[in-house]
Amino acid sequence: MSLNFNKVMLMGNLVRDPVLRATPSGKAVGDMRIAVNRHFRDSSSNLQKEVLYITIVVWERLAENCKKFLSKGRPVFVEGRLMQDSWEKDGVTRTEIKAVAERVVFLPTGNRMSSSEQGEEKTDESQPFDTGSGGVNETTPDDDLPF
Repeated sequence: MSLNFNKVMLMGNLVRDPVLRATPSGKAVGDMRIAVNRHFRDSSSNLQKEVLYITIVVWERLAENCKKFLSKGRPVFVEGRLMQDSWEKDGVTRTEIKAVAERVVFLPTGNRMSSSEQGEEKTDESQPFDTGSGGVNETTPDDDLPF
């Protein structure tokens, strides 16, 4: 029997503002690039830092919300799956592993400036904003659960 499982959970900071575009059929698709840091001690007990840059693909309403509410430097938690993208450039086939987001949580920035100082509409960044898979926080009452 062959078992397969493709699930990824990442937490990092956006390295640029999210980009939003549309497919030929009109579906919204976006991508974000995050930096995921790893701190460790090498064999000489020196503190080392490793940075991994990962492209995150977001679709439809989730893509629109990411474009609207996120910007460079913002921390996010992403849950999704991995995919491989391939293309040809100058006769050479290139590939990149990307994450397709099923859920994006907008994490607090720690920035406590008032909305007038920011020049933006007021948002409460002290609490994470969980977009779920469609950009809306949904809860199910216990009596509606099938078990």
